[in-house]
This record gives sequence, structure tokens and C-alpha cells, in this order.
Amino acid sequence: MPVEVENAWIWDALFNGEVELAKTGTTAFNFKSSHPVYGPPLMAFLHSYLITTAGFRGNMKWAKSIASEITQWLMENGAEPSTIVPHGCRPIEFAWVDPGLDKGKGKYKGKGKGKYGQEGPSVFVDPAGKPASTVIMEVRIAARTASPPAPHMVELLDHLLHEIAQHSLPKTECSRVQVPEAIFNLWAQVFEDAAKDGDTAVVAQGGEEVWVHSAVLKAASPVLRAMLDSAMQEGRPGARGARSIRVD
Repeated sequence: MPVEVENAWIWDALFNGEVELAKTGTTAFNFKSSHPVYGPPLMAFLHSYLITTAGFRGNMKWAKSIASEITQWLMENGAEPSTIVPHGCRPIEFAWVDPGLDKGKGKYKGKGKGKYGQEGPSVFVDPAGKPASTVIMEVRIAARTASPPAPHMVELLDHLLHEIAQHSLPKTECSRVQVPEAIFNLWAQVFEDAAKDGDTAVVAQGGEEVWVHSAVLKAASPVLRAMLDSAMQEGRPGARGARSIRVD
């Protein structure tokens, strides 16, 4: 019986390397989640990427460019390389025929390029219980140590690991959250209006003034509320005859 998965169409788009389609679901997708079959987002497209099918179909340069776009999108929206692959996720398993890389054209020659059922070396990695980044590294090792090895797959995996490292976000105590566009636009308008008719100036150390609405400051901080409500306010009169707060 098929497992019901939230936003299954986004996962399927990821698996198939259809990055533009996947991106249309940005606001609805949980980038820290894990699919019961595909695993975490950063692993979901691994199989199709390595055997260059679906949206990755073409030469190595094309496959890398699609992987770069997907990885950047996922990482910038909070996907974690450390996400643990759930038990039940299918193993990374495939066999291939030595493709005979045509260096002049950047394509692979040979019957059955990376397809199932062909005689030749194989890769098998059980991802369950491991971080996504660890699984990718284990697949790389398996491809490199196979007999004969698969240098084209090693190159694709090296590229993927580089992209993950390139777009990893610094760890902070703050969590990334999706902000609806309407809320973003509302606050942008608040700041724009404050620059025109704000009643309080925040003065930076270099003397630069940023005009704001005192009501916003009061709602944001009890300390600022006390400063603004007190008859013994700190700071100096603003250029508009209003209050000012100096930030050192």
C-alpha cells in the first residue's frame, strides 16, 4: 500500500531533477523533513543525478548544473546535510557498465549507461540511520573502490559535496522560518512610511539617523517603552522636533 506523503509532488520533482517545478512549492515544503523512500531533500535526487536520467539527462556538465541549482535552493531554505535518513528508506543501489568517457564531448559511451540489469561493478549503500552527507560520502567511496571504479560518478559526487559545503549556513540559535510574502510587504511598507513620517530618530554612533515609529519600538522592547515614556528621556531632540535615541 503506497505511503501518503505531504507535498508528494515536490518530492517527485526533486527525485527527477525538475528544479523549476520543485521551486514552485517553496512556501509549502518542509526542508528539514525526510521522505520515507527518498530520504532527506539533499538525498532525494541522488539516484537520478548519478545515472543522469530525468531532468539530469545529458552530459556531465548539464547534470552538475542542475545539481548545483537544486542544492543551493535546498540549503538556502534550511535543508540540513546532518538530517538522519529514516529506517525504511530504500538503499542506494545500482550497477553500471564502464561508460568509456569521451573527453572530447564530455559524454559517456557504452551500452546501458548506468542502467539497471547491466553486468558490471555495483554500488550498495544502506543509508538508514545515517546523516545525508555521510551517505553521499559512502556512495563516493563505493564508486571509487569498485572494480573497475566509476570515476564519472566520483566526479559527480565530489561536485555535490562541494556544493553542499559552499552553501551551508552558519549555525545559529535562531531557526529559519518561512515568512508569508504579505507579512514581508507589510513590514517593508512600515519602514518606508517611517522614513517619511516617523516620530523618533535612532541615531547611530557615526551620527546616521534612522526614523522609526515610536509605537513599534515600544511594542518591541519594555526598555525602549520606558525610555520613550519617561519625562527624563535619553538622547536629544530629533530634526523633526521629535524624540531621538542614541545607539552607541
